Amino acid sequence: MDNIGNAKPLNRITPRQLICLLSGTMLTTYYLILPADISRTAGRLAWMMPLIGMVFPLASTFIFSALSSRKLPLSGLIHLLYSIYFIGMSALLIRLQKELISLYFLPTTPGYILMGILCLVGGWSAALRPSAIGRMNEILFVTSFYILTMALYPWSKGRMTELAIGLPDWGMLKSSLLPVCYTYAGIETLLVFGPQSPPGTIKKSGVISTLLAGLFITVMTVTAMATMGQGLLGKMLFPAVTMLKINDNALSSRLELFMLMVFNLITLKPISNYALATRISMQQGFPRLDNPRGKWGLAVLWAVGAFAVCLAIPNIDMLLLIIPLGGIAFFIFGIALPALLLLFSRKKEPTA
Repeated sequence: MDNIGNAKPLNRITPRQLICLLSGTMLTTYYLILPADISRTAGRLAWMMPLIGMVFPLASTFIFSALSSRKLPLSGLIHLLYSIYFIGMSALLIRLQKELISLYFLPTTPGYILMGILCLVGGWSAALRPSAIGRMNEILFVTSFYILTMALYPWSKGRMTELAIGLPDWGMLKSSLLPVCYTYAGIETLLVFGPQSPPGTIKKSGVISTLLAGLFITVMTVTAMATMGQGLLGKMLFPAVTMLKINDNALSSRLELFMLMVFNLITLKPISNYALATRISMQQGFPRLDNPRGKWGLAVLWAVGAFAVCLAIPNIDMLLLIIPLGGIAFFIFGIALPALLLLFSRKKEPTA
């Protein structure tokens, strides 16, 4: 039975919603930047990195699935650590979203106002029911693949000779997989969202959502490399946005602004998901907060905490330096820590 930690199996999220929620949390603003980042370190082998990186969210899925079967009550400290982690990861997303909005929509609006609005939206989402966030992810899941279809059109103009097949060396893997790990961060929300879905859905939902996110990210990377080439791609900040803007087919030649607006709506998903995960994790670790007053208090706490972290990052250069640390944080909270908890639960199991 999927009952991780102190969570109650409330069955408020359907299996389909859980898949959309997990994949939506992994598909963040950063995959607009990822092709450029990994092309600078992996060159013509960059398209392979999202495929190799899928090992990490899949490993996380199987670990959380095994942990759920142990029914190990997690302490308040563990839930507090995960809540702090969720706030930090959502703050990085808000900071990235702010850069996208400032660059393409509101260049004269102060950044702290944009980040404040995004924090308010996330805080409001934190107070919603899991089923409401699940439905939102279902609706925007379809929109995500509309954006993918529009981004795929330039592929017909690209050159597949920009891609290569080979074995990446250790230095290439070390430099490229940290940003890729950050891209796949979000699967670890299974800790709190898994128990909100029907029993027996963690492993299946985690695998399917990882495959969907991996397909999305790999196709976007391949298209960016084939369209722009390694030399141009490595100099760009948001190459995926450029792919949307160069569409010239009859159906979408003048819709780049509309698609960017839709994309901004889509990228609110992971922020809202992390905000809700923070609130649920705190209520699981500290049951006294599981009431209307505690719910709104935690929503405000998330908004204030995320806003403070955003203000601590002065510019996009610093943000891009922090991104690999997000990959390390995902490895710790998505794989290492739950694996240690699983090992601990097995050692405490009484022998016959």
